Amino acid sequence: MIQQIKRILKENGILLARVASVNDFNFGAGIGEQLEKNFYFEGDYTKRFFDQVDVNKYFGIIGEVKSFETSMIRNEEEYSKPKMLYQIKVTKGN
Repeated sequence: MIQQIKRILKENGILLARVASVNDFNFGAGIGEQLEKNFYFEGDYTKRFFDQVDVNKYFGIIGEVKSFETSMIRNEEEYSKPKMLYQIKVTKGN
């Protein structure tokens, strides 16, 4: 998937992304059958969580990575707890 994003993103193009943090305990970090580091199978689907090393590893394939961990609160009743995530900006380089 990351290779495909790199392929179609124009030179000096910018990718903005949000990914779940390993600190996102309210939304299942560390829960389920661990398939690999920070990647879990739970019920009928898989969940991947990221730490700063993972953000740099996966998104660094595309180019220069700037990121920070933050939280957000959704207004919907089912999502009343804060969600921990990384906000990421990647600028595609040569």
